[in-house]
Amino acid sequence: MYQFMPPRNEPDNDYCFQKGSAMQEQEMELRNIGIIAHVDAGKTTLSERILYLCKVIAVMGEVANGTAVMDFLPEEQKRGITIGAACISCDWKHCRINLVDTPGHIDFSEEVDRIVRVIDGSVVVFSGVEGVESQSEVVWRTADDHALPRLVFINKLDRPEADFERVLDEIQIRLGVQPLLMTIPTFSGENPATLTGIRNILRLEEDLYDQESRGFRRITSPLQGEALLETRRLRDNLIETLAIHDDEFMKAWIEDRADEELCLTTIRRLAGKGVLVPVFCGAAKKNIGVHALLDGVLSVLPSPRTRIVLAARNRRFEKPEPLAPADPGESVAFVFKVVHSDGKRLLWLRLYKGSIRAGNILRTSGKTATGEPVSLFRLDAEQIHAIEEVGEGDICAVTGPDADTGDTLTLTGKDIYLAPIRNETPVLSQALEVEREEDLPVLETALSRFCDEDPSLAVRVDAETGRVLVSGMGELHLEVIRERLLREYGLSVKAFAPVVLITETITEEVSALHENDLGDRLFLSLSPGEEGCGLSVRHAPLDSRSGENGLQNTDRLSETAHRILSRGALGHGPLTDMSVVIKTLTTTGESSCQTLCLLLEKALEDALSKAKPVSLEPIMRLEIRCPDEMLGKTLNLLKALEAEVFSVLDEGGDRKVSAFAPLADLLDFSTRLRSQTKGLARAFMAFDHAARCPMRGRAE
Repeated sequence: MYQFMPPRNEPDNDYCFQKGSAMQEQEMELRNIGIIAHVDAGKTTLSERILYLCKVIAVMGEVANGTAVMDFLPEEQKRGITIGAACISCDWKHCRINLVDTPGHIDFSEEVDRIVRVIDGSVVVFSGVEGVESQSEVVWRTADDHALPRLVFINKLDRPEADFERVLDEIQIRLGVQPLLMTIPTFSGENPATLTGIRNILRLEEDLYDQESRGFRRITSPLQGEALLETRRLRDNLIETLAIHDDEFMKAWIEDRADEELCLTTIRRLAGKGVLVPVFCGAAKKNIGVHALLDGVLSVLPSPRTRIVLAARNRRFEKPEPLAPADPGESVAFVFKVVHSDGKRLLWLRLYKGSIRAGNILRTSGKTATGEPVSLFRLDAEQIHAIEEVGEGDICAVTGPDADTGDTLTLTGKDIYLAPIRNETPVLSQALEVEREEDLPVLETALSRFCDEDPSLAVRVDAETGRVLVSGMGELHLEVIRERLLREYGLSVKAFAPVVLITETITEEVSALHENDLGDRLFLSLSPGEEGCGLSVRHAPLDSRSGENGLQNTDRLSETAHRILSRGALGHGPLTDMSVVIKTLTTTGESSCQTLCLLLEKALEDALSKAKPVSLEPIMRLEIRCPDEMLGKTLNLLKALEAEVFSVLDEGGDRKVSAFAPLADLLDFSTRLRSQTKGLARAFMAFDHAARCPMRGRAE
């Protein structure tokens, strides 16, 4: 997958700094940013233009013909979408940018979650035609969860059906954040108007683009006449907005000290708090507005060396421990992705503290194994380049440590850790069968590797049929797995019809006390949790009579509880969104671990019988765009599914229908929709919530 290359050097130019030593790179400013959006909003096209302007590539690739640098997987090139995150570094003016292009399809949203966790700012791309779509809201809420500073790029404004003002309204209404205009589009001609450039509101300048150079050359000039008056009014509105939200800026404004630098500093502060979001605009395909966007990344998004990061926790005492510069000998890194390539297991790291040199030995928090001396690599999309050192705040890849996604690595072995990544529960499962019995070990090896790379994937063997069951986040997710089996391992598998995975939860808080014939007594409680909180098993210290093997028993008891709860109470699926607390365990001190685990099993069965368990199924939020003449057929199809339609809007001459429907009813929905509407309607879906299964046999 990855090509191991010698160190990369770019020529000096107006925008780039030549690659040098790690020390020289650290003297530059640094930004870790992700490009996130709904599928087809133009993320990868924007990434490609950024790389072109930064002179990382000499020719701009295109998503449509499979030549984009960031979409290098065959499965991506075939579909024209991003499936796996890709990282590359580029230089703009005085700053080096670690740029991460992320997937936009709902089936790969967990990949976005992992990236959002480690970047320090993001560019959220909205199409000027489609506006804020369902997956747009999902990735926005993910960024909210991590308090991630972001700016918006409204793309595709060169399209006749684009509506800049409507997208601004949707940002405010659907996302609940105030858009702050930094640039606005400039048009020439009429019916239709042609996008020619943008206006910079703070600088009162106009940027036009030389299309002979495909927009590479930007021509900037001061605004004049009516354009100047209109933009000055927008500048006044921007300044007033900053004054309303920031007392320090208000004072400077009153004292006539509100210059451009102070405006940008205030915007950066307010954007970091999530009070407002700076908005840039253009058309990435024509390079219009991309220069200004890059300037905005430098001036508005924070440096990883200044952004406050949540404190680590001490594993022994379970208390926060700041990553303070007072401990100069320590280095702390977080593993956020694993990739296998050419026999090497690459760990993608975000370094939160200190520095790492090639040959260092990194220790995984919570593990005794130390691993091997590390080799360091700079990520450049499909290629990786060996480097000697990486500094604080940077992103890189390493080989050597014994670690997995979500692990914390340290240089000194200090027992601290950063909060692990919470993995989503798969929603769809599919049975696979190999053509030849001798291929089964190859299938197991391949799926084990895929699960190592993708924590949202789960594999088990069905006890009744003996078939391998692969569970993932959707039909496309499972389809990509089958294609990779064929491409990478030459395995052609028989795939059975996918089945929606049902989960269970409890609805009442209960407790149970159980005693065995030996005199061992266990008291536990079960409590329902909030949706999405997962499963928690906690325990109090064992009774003093439990002997020196108490800690071993505690670990085994936790494993037993998870195993029992994974079977469910109703037999439909694993239990989730609940907590188990083993409050007391009194033993004779002579009971075996197996005896105590059996005691726990009986107590759990007793408690679950009283906790009123229910089955849950995934409910999806549907958004369908169709021509007006196809609205009736679209609504009839949704009615047949018993979907809950909650809005029908008129957008840009088309209709947008929004509805809720169970995933179990949507497995072939796209095919049926295309058939009913002659291919004129498009559907997007995103997980919205889990709901109790209705009494119509869906759970079975």
